[in-house]
Amino acid sequence: MKSLVVAASMFLCVALSAIAAPAAVSLSLSPQNAQVALGGQLQFVVTVNGTSDSVVIWSVTGAGCSGITCGMINDLGLYTAPATAPSPATVTVTAISLADVTASASSTLTIGSPATVSVTVSPNQVVLATGGEQQFSATVTGTSNRSVTWSVSGIGCVGTSCGSISPSGLYTAPSSVPSFAAITVSAVSVANPAKSGSALLVVQSASSVSVSLTPKSAQVASGGQLQFSASVSGSTNPAVVWSISGPGCSGTGCGTITAGGLYTAPASLPTPPNVTIKATAMADPSASAAAAVALVAAASVSVSPPSAQLKPGAQLQFTAKVSGNSSALVIWSVSGSGCIGSACGSISASGLYTAPAAAPNPPVVAVTATLLSDPTKSGSATVTINSGSVVGISISPTTAQVGVSVASGAQASHFPDRKIGKEGEQGSMAKRWLRRTEKKC
Repeated sequence: MKSLVVAASMFLCVALSAIAAPAAVSLSLSPQNAQVALGGQLQFVVTVNGTSDSVVIWSVTGAGCSGITCGMINDLGLYTAPATAPSPATVTVTAISLADVTASASSTLTIGSPATVSVTVSPNQVVLATGGEQQFSATVTGTSNRSVTWSVSGIGCVGTSCGSISPSGLYTAPSSVPSFAAITVSAVSVANPAKSGSALLVVQSASSVSVSLTPKSAQVASGGQLQFSASVSGSTNPAVVWSISGPGCSGTGCGTITAGGLYTAPASLPTPPNVTIKATAMADPSASAAAAVALVAAASVSVSPPSAQLKPGAQLQFTAKVSGNSSALVIWSVSGSGCIGSACGSISASGLYTAPAAAPNPPVVAVTATLLSDPTKSGSATVTINSGSVVGISISPTTAQVGVSVASGAQASHFPDRKIGKEGEQGSMAKRWLRRTEKKC
């Protein structure tokens, strides 16, 4: 009897455990984000995981409809669209597991004429070398679902013999020319699989693709920029991949370059200060061109003399010293806060400055030398223009005689008689001084 009770208890525990921890149920529904014509039908397929009970409950809902105005779906998942599209013309088809009503899957359905959906592929004609790459793009109109499925096809194509294409549309040509060089790249609308677009692609020998690069050599100052241009021939794909390398640098230590070929030199020069700019054809990775770049210290400009004073109309020769650049050509200019144009004076191409006829207010102008090869680099000198007036000093009287009376107790030796001017004349200045002295004494 005890054995029977123990066995019954164990069976009950196992059963309760099974009830307490049921397997997780999940659903997957296809197609996703589809489109159906007015009054048309679309078959949905649901997969139920985690239970042997595959029965589901179907429903259709929409923001612009209710009941049969959203369409109908039967127990097998066959959806029938309404004769009139709701507004908005989208509905949601949902499948709920009967075994676990918390498990469900949904798909968005656009109701409308499938003829409104169209797909175009760009570029539509491409010539590629073996092993080359080409990025395709698909434009889908007539539906909110822009997704497409890419594929490659051609006469005699087996597997990847005609190349391959990624879900994002990046095509990679095969390593050898296929028996029939013309290949079709197709993009099929997910919303309406009956609609697709295609492009014609020809795979040819890699030896026919070449790349040219300009400039082929250049000099760039630290932190400076230079635009490179690459041209691809022998392929309809003009795209290139840019790269930078150098014996004394790596990564951004060699500088950076954009997808458009704009090179920016590093702020600190590597040792040796030389880098190579390389452009590789996407159509043929074996085709490339390179340019040699010599990196130099950033240019600086100084003007001598750094400051000066001039009278109106006077001239002064200025000189510019350029360092860190092989080109010393500068553009001279004159400016001031109190003048414009010739009112600030003028300066020749050689740096000879001529002050204006009248001093500006304030009477200070700047003489600037700007580097021709890099307008961001310049140096300046300050010029103060004097008004040109003459300062005079007059003394009156021009001659005088001073006599001194020494009071009692004073030191006569400190006040000797002085004669100024004609002998015998008394200076009025001396008289005034004597009267002041007597009063003090």
